[in-house]
Amino acid sequence: MCVCLALIIKKRYNKPNVYFSFYSIFCVYAAVLISKTLFPIMVLEATQDLQQNVYSNMNLIPFKNFLAKTNVMNIVMTMPLGFGLPFIAKVRSIKPILITAILCGFVIELIQFMTAIIIGFSFRSIDINDVLCNFVGVIIGYYLLMMMGRILVNVFRDLIKKGKVFDYIYGVALSLNKDKLTN
Repeated sequence: MCVCLALIIKKRYNKPNVYFSFYSIFCVYAAVLISKTLFPIMVLEATQDLQQNVYSNMNLIPFKNFLAKTNVMNIVMTMPLGFGLPFIAKVRSIKPILITAILCGFVIELIQFMTAIIIGFSFRSIDINDVLCNFVGVIIGYYLLMMMGRILVNVFRDLIKKGKVFDYIYGVALSLNKDKLTN
C-alpha cells in the first residue's frame, strides 16, 4: 500500500525518484509505527478473567513513572518522524514539527483509548507520558536532522561530489538551516 501511495504521489505531483525513495522509506516507517502502537487488536470472548476496566489502565498524571523503559522506547520510536518529515514535506520552520509532534502522540493514544472502549477491555495502557515522550522524540529527531544538516552544509559542502540523492539531502539541509549558516 505504501508503494502504491508513493507511485500515485509521484505521478500526480511529478516528484523526482529521490523524493519517491524517501517517501517510500517514510511510509514503511509509518506502517511499522502503526503496527507497533495500535496492533494487534485482540478481540476475545469477554470473560470475568479477561475483562479489565479500561480506565484502570490509564495514567493521566504527567511524569508519573516517567523514567520507565517504555518512555525511552516511545522517544526513540518517534525520532524518525521528526527526522524524516522534512524529506517528504516542505518544513521550513519548527511550527509544523511542533504540530506533528503534538498530534502524533495524541492520535496514537486516542485510537488506543477508542479501541479499548469499543472492545470493552484494553491490552495496552493509555498514558499521558506516552504523548509527552512521543512529542519529545519528534522534536529530538528534527533537531538531530538540523544539526546533521548544518554539519553537512558547512563542513562537507565542497568535499563530496554531488549526486541526485546528495543534492536532495543537501537541499533539505540547506532549507532547514538557511538562517543559521555562516557564509
